[in-house]
Amino acid sequence: MSDAGNEVHEIRATGGFARSALWRQMLADALGMAIGFAAGHEGSAFGAALLGMEALGLVDGIDRAAELVDIEDVLEPDPAAAAVYADLRPTFASLYEALLPAFRALQRPR
Repeated sequence: MSDAGNEVHEIRATGGFARSALWRQMLADALGMAIGFAAGHEGSAFGAALLGMEALGLVDGIDRAAELVDIEDVLEPDPAAAAVYADLRPTFASLYEALLPAFRALQRPR
């Protein structure tokens, strides 16, 4: 999001992975930001329901979604781990470009 010119103020996460303390911490460390974890673990279903409610005019707008999600925990990144991830981020970013030929080869019909 930042690379696209958007300013990220808050990150929230939900889903099955969020039940794991290890994965929660890893996400906060890798992104180098605090992560708010929703009380419910069915964010996709809630998001779909919210879109339907907006389409039916039952909510003012999709921007109200954040107000409707209860955050049960906010996890801060570990500074040392976040520094390691930040140092490695350019290497991981370059992997996409390096792997593009392989991605294209995998897309060819067989």
